[in-house]
Amino acid sequence: MKQFLLTILLVSLCALGASAQRGVVNKKKAAPSSTLSVGIGGGTRINYIRITNVSPNLQGDPFATWGFLSSLFVSWDFWDCRIGIRPQVSWLRRGGEYNLWAAQLHSSVWYDVRARYIDVRMPIVFNFQSKNSRCPVVPYVFATPILGFASGGDIVLNGGSSISTSTAGIYMEMPITKANIAKHYLGAGAGAGVKYKFEINRQGFLLGLEAMYDHGFNNTYGKQEIDGKSNDVGNLVEYNHDKLKGERCFKGIEMQLYFGIPFDLSIQRREKPQTTRSVRNL
Repeated sequence: MKQFLLTILLVSLCALGASAQRGVVNKKKAAPSSTLSVGIGGGTRINYIRITNVSPNLQGDPFATWGFLSSLFVSWDFWDCRIGIRPQVSWLRRGGEYNLWAAQLHSSVWYDVRARYIDVRMPIVFNFQSKNSRCPVVPYVFATPILGFASGGDIVLNGGSSISTSTAGIYMEMPITKANIAKHYLGAGAGAGVKYKFEINRQGFLLGLEAMYDHGFNNTYGKQEIDGKSNDVGNLVEYNHDKLKGERCFKGIEMQLYFGIPFDLSIQRREKPQTTRSVRNL
C-alpha cells in the first residue's frame, strides 16, 4: 500500500513538473481558466394559469397574458468556458386569465391574476464552444431552479355580457396582499440562447438572446383564499363558498435580451530569470 501511494505521489510530481516546464516555455500564452461577466437583461413573458377542480357551472378556457421582466446577473464560465453558472435576480409578473361562462349567473366572467414576483435563479449553462474558439457567436443551453417571492399585484374578477341585468357589470379587484397569495413560488426553467462577444476600443462586451420555459410546482392559493376568508374571487372559480379544493399553478415562456461586460480570469505564468553558470575545465 505504501509503495502504491509513493508511486502515485511520484507520478503527480512528475506531471506537475512537466506542466510547470510547459508554462515556462510558453510564457506568452495564458492558460485558459474562466471568464466572469456582469450585466442586465430585459424582455417579455407569456403567462399561463392552470386551475384544477373548476366548477362544472363554469365553462371556459385559460388565456395567456403578456408581461415584462428585467434581470441583474453575474455569470462565471469555467472548465475552458464550456460550463457556467449565472446567479440572477429577476423582476416579473406571473398569472393568467380564465374566460368563463357562469351558467348560474347567466354571465361571462373574466378571472385575471396579475401577481408580481422577485425571482432568485441559478442557471447552469453549457456552452457549445470553448474559450479558444475564434467564432464570436456562442450557442448554449441552460436549466435553473427558481425561487420566487410574491411582492404585489392584484386579482380581478370582471363580469361582462349577461342575460340578467342584475348580474351585468360585476367587477371585483383584490390586492394580492389581501388575497394572501402563497408567498413563495417554487419552479424550474429550461431554455436555450445565443451570445455574441465583441470589442470596442479593446474593451470586451457581451450581447445575448435567450428563451426559457418556466414551470411552477406549488399551489399559489394562500390560506385565506383556501378557507374562503379573503374574498369571493377565488371562490367563484369553483363556485364553492366553503373552501377551495383545487390548485392554482403558474407557468410561462420568457424571451430575454441581455447585455454584459466580461472579464477574463486567465492565469498568466511569469518566467523566473534564469542564471547561467560557466563550467571551467581544470
